[in-house]
Amino acid sequence: MLLLKAFTLEKGRVTLKARRVGGSEGFLTFFNASGPDRFLFCNYGAAGNTFSAIQDRGVPDGCAFKGGRSRRGEIENERWYDISLVVKRDAAQMLLDGEVISNARVEHLSPFFAAAGYDRKNKTIIVKATSYSSKPLRAEIQLDGAGNVGRSGRHTVISSPGQYDENSLDNPRRIVPREVPLSDVSERFSVELPPYSVNVLRIPATAK
Repeated sequence: MLLLKAFTLEKGRVTLKARRVGGSEGFLTFFNASGPDRFLFCNYGAAGNTFSAIQDRGVPDGCAFKGGRSRRGEIENERWYDISLVVKRDAAQMLLDGEVISNARVEHLSPFFAAAGYDRKNKTIIVKATSYSSKPLRAEIQLDGAGNVGRSGRHTVISSPGQYDENSLDNPRRIVPREVPLSDVSERFSVELPPYSVNVLRIPATAK
């Protein structure tokens, strides 16, 4: 039996009764949905009726889903269950007959991460920058401790317009590294990072 309960809830608790009468799994309750490709759901009797847990099908941009515990065991046929969902600002709990059996939370990610190092053999500063933003991001780069900095460098980028895009056998080159111009470089400069991108900047420079 598939049970779909639709409601609007920002914070609070929803409880209802459900009974499994057949099928290979149990019940589903959906929440925090913004469309067919992004929602969270409580899956009672998942994976062939072997466990229950809160699961996700995409989360808001700039966020990460963090699942908690799950409970092993099946949903019995012809038995009435009390199933509940408790929603907080960035977290949710899933209950079965008053017992918390799974929890999850959504963490807000920084839109930008970066790390840098120096390749002494090739006299090159290497900056690795990742953008989780859905829009182009202007990053300020400051090369503290660098000596003579070249006026241009290399910018290798891996990106895709869709957050969940991936390569496939039919389209193995959907996401591939590409080179974009990196000019007007100095000890302090800015660079535009494409949406959902991994960037490697290689900048010729001597060490002080």
